[in-house]
Amino acid sequence: MPLRRTTVKIPSATPGWHLDAWKYLPQGFKTPHPIIILAHGFTGTKEMNLAPYAEAFASAGYACIVFDYRRWGTSGGHVITLASDISLNIAAAVAQCPFTGAACKVPFGPGMVMTLCAAVYDWFRQMLGLAPYYIPATGPPGTVGALTYEHCFDRISEIFPSNAQSQWNNQVSGASVFALRSYDPSSRASEIRCPLLMVVAENDNICDSSSTLKVAQLAQGSIKISIPTGVTSEHVYPTMKF
Repeated sequence: MPLRRTTVKIPSATPGWHLDAWKYLPQGFKTPHPIIILAHGFTGTKEMNLAPYAEAFASAGYACIVFDYRRWGTSGGHVITLASDISLNIAAAVAQCPFTGAACKVPFGPGMVMTLCAAVYDWFRQMLGLAPYYIPATGPPGTVGALTYEHCFDRISEIFPSNAQSQWNNQVSGASVFALRSYDPSSRASEIRCPLLMVVAENDNICDSSSTLKVAQLAQGSIKISIPTGVTSEHVYPTMKF
């Protein structure tokens, strides 16, 4: 089925700020259309190959909104937190390789020590009202960065379609390391009432997949769990080779 994509600006709660989003409308289907909201996780932008998902959904009759978070990508939350908000009247939620609060797999060594030092330095800078101190979001093992497991940077780069990587900033504030470790969306899992689909990579090389599966037991709505065998968290993206 044909589809139509347009770029829209969604006002945020902060005056003058907006979310940059792609709107996909299916053609040849009865209205109103059910809507699917798509966004990436940690440091990801919509340019990182979310378009094939939206195109597939639109071809099946769904309208889609694909957006970048504020201060990220071309824009001026987490699926579990949104799904637990009853006031939004969400019909269903999909979490693909979700971060649910389980500890990320961080290689121990000098790189981790240097990363923690950078995080503490940035925290003090922010307490003094100074500009953030940035570190790479991802990098080779043994270097300073939030995600430094083996082949991390190369695999993230492969998610991009051609000529799109220039729109991604490989940096986060150092203190984000502390926020990442303390962020626990699983604490709201018991409030989920809508149907929930969780796609959990069997060999997730970032987060503990067994802890993610435990979160599914807390949700109150109907649950469907898909576990692709023999794959890591990056393999579920269209440009990756199994």
